[in-house]
Order: sequence, then structure tokens, then C-alpha cells
Amino acid sequence: MADVEAAKRAAAKTAVANHYPKDARWVGIGSGTTIVYVIEAIKALGLIVTAGLTAVEFDSLPEGIMLDVAFDGADEVDDKLNCIKGGGACLFQEKLVAMQAKEFICVAGANWKYIPIEVAPIAAFRVLRKLKELGAGPLKTDQGFFLVDAPFPPMLTKSDVQAGKVSGQDGIWEVTELSEKIKSTAGVLDVGIFSGLTGPQATAAGGVGAQGL
Repeated sequence: MADVEAAKRAAAKTAVANHYPKDARWVGIGSGTTIVYVIEAIKALGLIVTAGLTAVEFDSLPEGIMLDVAFDGADEVDDKLNCIKGGGACLFQEKLVAMQAKEFICVAGANWKYIPIEVAPIAAFRVLRKLKELGAGPLKTDQGFFLVDAPFPPMLTKSDVQAGKVSGQDGIWEVTELSEKIKSTAGVLDVGIFSGLTGPQATAAGGVGAQGL
């Protein structure tokens, strides 16, 4: 456990050192155990005091403001920068923050066994049935069905599919396709799969709110 916490602290320190803009005015901070070390690293550099930053709730941001950078933890990340997030039961808010950031930095911890899915209570049983059809294993529910933890086999990347592996066979899906299939299920509010362009790629394409790890 001590080694895991030391690794989280080191990863957070590196993330802040490499990705915190010197002139940042709006900085997003996520939640969870890993983010404690991100805040520790920011405080150690005196960045908050130097810039005169103050804390505000996300829904209090002035209209039209983009976050210069947002830091958050990730439950799992692969070599293509696809993330599973939301194990702390606030994945919808985490995704809103990520979409509002010019650059989104994830500090990953240990591997995660489930995909968190936020569900409308009235549709919970229908969603559970659909997830089993997609190949999910035994399902866990929390918060009166507001959050479903769905275990799937390790997912494929687009490179895997291009190499000939079949998405959807035996419950093994390409990561973006699985995310889209889950999100298209009536009653699903959001899914804890963060995938897409990296920060620099999104900037080059004129997009915002992408991942940058």
C-alpha cells in the first residue's frame, strides 16, 4: 500500500510540473485519493498564492470560460490514453469538467475492474438487462441504482480492430464502440469511459475538452 501511495504522489508531482501553465487563471481540480497529491504538488510550488487563485464551484464559472487545465484521477488508463473514470461515483461531473478544459490531465492509479455507469433509477433494471446482453459480468449497484459498476473483459483499441480482432465477440469490445453502445441505452446518463483525441491533437483539430495524459 505504501508503494502504491508513493507512486501516486510521484505521478501527481510529475503531472503538475509538466502540465501546469505558468499563467493559468482557471484550473479544474477533480476528486478522489490521487487528486490529494495533485493539490499537494500545486501547493508545494506556491502556484495558487502566486496567481491569486480562489476556489469556486464548477457551476459558478462565468459563462464562456474555459479551464486552462484540469487535473483528475483515473481508475485505469491504457497505452492509447483511453481512461476508465468515475469509481468515486461522480463521473458525470468529472466528464463535464473534462469537456470544459483546454487540457485534461489524468493521474492514474491502480487497475480497475469495473466500468462505472450513471443510471436513472427508473430505468435501472432495463439498463442492467442491456449490459448483460453486451457481455458484462455480475453487476454491482450503489446509491439506489444511481451508479452501476459493470465488469467487462479487457477492451480493444482501434489498433486491435485494425489488426483483425473483432469488436463485440464474447463481450470484448473496442473501447469507443462499447462507450457509445452503453450511452445509447435509454436510462444511462453517462459512462465512465473517457476516450478520444489527446490534448495536442484536439488543439490541432480546433477542438477542446480532450484528454491529455
